[in-house]
Amino acid sequence: MSKAFLINLFIALVFIILVLIGIKYALDNYTRHGEDILVPDYSEIHHTKLDSVFEKSSLEYVVIDSIYEPKMAKGVVLDQNPEASSKVKEGRTIYLTINANNPPMLKMPDVVDLSLRQAIAKLEDYGFALGEKQYVPDLAKDAVLRQEYQGNPIKPGTLLPKNSKIDLILGDGLQDNEVHVPYLIGMSYEEAIDAINVGSMSVGAIVPDKTMKPASEDTLNSRVYRQIPDFNPDEMWTVGDPVDIFLTLDSTKIKVDDMARTKADELKKAVPNGTNDTLPPTE
Repeated sequence: MSKAFLINLFIALVFIILVLIGIKYALDNYTRHGEDILVPDYSEIHHTKLDSVFEKSSLEYVVIDSIYEPKMAKGVVLDQNPEASSKVKEGRTIYLTINANNPPMLKMPDVVDLSLRQAIAKLEDYGFALGEKQYVPDLAKDAVLRQEYQGNPIKPGTLLPKNSKIDLILGDGLQDNEVHVPYLIGMSYEEAIDAINVGSMSVGAIVPDKTMKPASEDTLNSRVYRQIPDFNPDEMWTVGDPVDIFLTLDSTKIKVDDMARTKADELKKAVPNGTNDTLPPTE
């Protein structure tokens, strides 16, 4: 081989190598090969729009589950994995959970002949909630005489949407028709609701202050700073009367009266309205 041929061959090889390096660099720069990308936030996007949204990205998606959240729009994304702003490689699959169009159907339990406290606990265990309470003359105080849904008797085993409110018809104990209003200041939202129901009264208005946003998380984290009527150990109220509660996230607004709370606890122990776990004997 001549020296000129070898020089030309070497120049050709160098040229080819440089061309290949240039092509690889251009492709890597165009596709950002090997680089991490941030996962977008897909929350509240309707499932019918997901195809068009993912067409514009280098990610894939799979819907793995659907749950029912009544406070969110039907069909929207509720959860994603990996979470928004996570760093992933191109082509990564995002697993999505969608809000179902309809709540799951659950079997209604039998709460007749249970005490009010037992009935509330059983309804919650089965995925239902306490609706209205109505007291009628009966010897068995706070015993469930009938269970109703939307004004009609409901039989055990009947399928109802999850979180349905079940109305209870309760005995008033005949002569014992008055109760003390519970002391609620400082209680959490759930504690206050339970105290009102177990105390044979009903939940009236629920008034959030300006510290709270219209979200369930705020309600669950809030506490009572005011109630109507106020607790008064010398004052009695009719069974089933409503109690309004005022909620806040600002702890400085909550002024707990330790003496009043102690007195309320003493009255509750002396006359445990709604806490009896057995029914009075029948003739």
